[in-house]
Amino acid sequence: MQDQAGAGVVTDEECERAMAWLTDNAKNVAQAIAECSYLQEYRKSLKAMLMSKAPAGAVASMEAYAYAHPDYQAHLKGLRAAVERAEYLKFLTAAARIKLEIWRTNHADMRQVR
Repeated sequence: MQDQAGAGVVTDEECERAMAWLTDNAKNVAQAIAECSYLQEYRKSLKAMLMSKAPAGAVASMEAYAYAHPDYQAHLKGLRAAVERAEYLKFLTAAARIKLEIWRTNHADMRQVR
C-alpha cells in the first residue's frame, strides 16, 4: 500500500508498461470484440436454421424448439465465454489508459511546479 506522498503516482516504468500492453494487445482486444459481434449476429442465423428443422407447427413452438436445441445452447455458452474475454480485455485496456492519464496529470503538475 502506498503512503500519502506516493498516492496516485504512476512511475515512468509503469507508464511504459501500460503503453506496451496497449500496443501489444490491440489486436487481441479487437479480435475479442469482433468475435462477440459475430457470435451475437450468428445467433440469429442459428435460430433461423434450427426453426427450419423444427416440426411443423406454430411459430412459437418452432422458436421454442430452436431455443431448446443443444446446438443453440452450445452457441450461447460460446457467446458467454467470448463476452467474458472481451469485457476482461476492455477493463484491462481502461485500466492501462487510466494509468497513462494519471502519469500525464502528474507530469503536467510537475511542469507547473517548475
